[in-house]
Amino acid sequence: STANKVAKEYIKGNKEIKANLGDIESFGWTVNGQIEESENSGHADLSFELNGSKKQGNIRIYLTKNDSGWQVDKYELK
Repeated sequence: STANKVAKEYIKGNKEIKANLGDIESFGWTVNGQIEESENSGHADLSFELNGSKKQGNIRIYLTKNDSGWQVDKYELK
């Protein structure tokens, strides 16, 4: 989905996540959560594993969609 793609691009470019896990080398196979979407609005709550160059982690990331597309609202790194 587009929300999933936006989330992954955000994660790869996030300095705090990089400082904790290192460069993100891959994402886990399974994405949990839900996406509710209409033409010009929506929200998503996604969780998945991250494999960084330093260590692994799990992230839960929240996005909203408006006329300009999906945007990350917040995330929780575990």
